[in-house]
Amino acid sequence: VNVGLFEGFILILLLISILSIFVLFSILLPLFLKLNTQLTAEKDQLQSSNTQLTAEKDQLQSSNTQLTAEKDQLQSSNTQLTAEKDQLQSSNTQLTAEKDQLQSSNTQLTAEKDQLQSSNTQLTAEKDQLQSSNTQLTAEKDQLQSSNTQLTAEKDQLQSSNTQLTAEKDQLQSSNTQLTAEKDQLQSSNTQLTAEKDQLQSSNTQLTAEKDQLQSSNTQLTAEKDQLQSSNTQLTLTAEKKQLQSSNTKLTAEKDQLQSSNTKLTAEKNQLQTSNTQQTAEKNQLCKPQWKYFKSSIYYISTEKKSWSDSSTDCRNKQADLLIINSREEQEFIKANFGSTEAWIGLTDAVTEGVWKWVDSSTLTTRFWAQGEPNNYENDDCAITSFQKAKSDILTWADYPCYHPVVAICERVLN
Repeated sequence: VNVGLFEGFILILLLISILSIFVLFSILLPLFLKLNTQLTAEKDQLQSSNTQLTAEKDQLQSSNTQLTAEKDQLQSSNTQLTAEKDQLQSSNTQLTAEKDQLQSSNTQLTAEKDQLQSSNTQLTAEKDQLQSSNTQLTAEKDQLQSSNTQLTAEKDQLQSSNTQLTAEKDQLQSSNTQLTAEKDQLQSSNTQLTAEKDQLQSSNTQLTAEKDQLQSSNTQLTAEKDQLQSSNTQLTLTAEKKQLQSSNTKLTAEKDQLQSSNTKLTAEKNQLQTSNTQQTAEKNQLCKPQWKYFKSSIYYISTEKKSWSDSSTDCRNKQADLLIINSREEQEFIKANFGSTEAWIGLTDAVTEGVWKWVDSSTLTTRFWAQGEPNNYENDDCAITSFQKAKSDILTWADYPCYHPVVAICERVLN
């Protein structure tokens, strides 16, 4: 007898569970139909948005070298969707069997109310999961902002040194690859939602007939169903709409950031190319054996003796000017590389006697006059270095008549 009672109790519990599941689908069916209509409109909007994003993705493909890996990720996503489809088909088969069992009895509607309340609790939990997903998306936004900060720092590094350009370009490509991967993951998520929506539409079509048969026995639960439908509609539709809107907003912002970043990098690249062109020309000038390099200038000593004025013109014809000495190091460099040959430098007091100025009109500050110089012996208004009578290797300047024929040292300042 106890065994019979136990088996009966088990059978009653099984019937209650089956009826609960059936009534749950019957109650949610109108909600699903309404949700499907709204999702269709939202799907069209998402398709339009996805079309635009696809065009933008095609434009970014020229700068992203890892699209092959992204294709493999999409294939993996399709495999997962196929597995989910098989699970949903298996679930529909089980629901069909449960429908046949539910048709034998409608006496457990009161218990079904409790099941609906439990369903509402589950939907609340799903809302919490959606909020957690929103938190994750916020974290991703922070990562994108951090990436933008890194890009700004890379720009400053590019301006300070051309040698770091290759490393920074790789970092920017990595950042673009990450952004593209995140965009594709969002697109994959939208694709999964669309597939799930299609599955629900198919399931709703099959359950429509069952709903019509059970409507006669659900008159007592109408008010409760309406309340649960309102709650479920608000929770589901609001969360999904916000997620989709947030996804589109983030994708648009990411696209704008990438376009702005690419524009800036293109301008910086052009500047660096211009700088490299100039430096290449200067390097070619340096390669000439008669020119000597020191710090940011190159120096050349003429082989023909001319007046100070003619020597200045000759230097300008070489895109240079007569030598301007600004430091002891430069004076030592001139002495070491051009020996003891007397040569014109770009120093004169021809405008105002006793007021020595360089050819760029700057005032003389650092002086290396030989002992007893300048003496204006013969109305000497121009200066030479490596004066033969100098008693020092550093203090070698002297004033000479500007018409006196002497070789000259030209200096060209590099950019």
